[in-house]
Amino acid sequence: KKIELCNTILSGFCSRGECEEASKFFNQIFLEKKIISPDIQSLNYLVNAFLKGQKYTSSIEWFEKIDSFGLKPNFYSYNVAIDAAH
Repeated sequence: KKIELCNTILSGFCSRGECEEASKFFNQIFLEKKIISPDIQSLNYLVNAFLKGQKYTSSIEWFEKIDSFGLKPNFYSYNVAIDAAH
């Protein structure tokens, strides 16, 4: 599936701490080219990556975008957002 491939690429950027590259990739695939729609896992990767990179404001901003994609945060999303808020 295309979403699985995109999430694997996002995961790779995020696991290497390349938050900005992950963000650019997300924007290009999901917003500019609109190849496919993101799923909750796509957004969770970004929320968590920015949290781990100590970019708390960006992490919360990504969390707040979840609803704009017609998605609902899951348990993992809320846990990461709570960590970012502290």
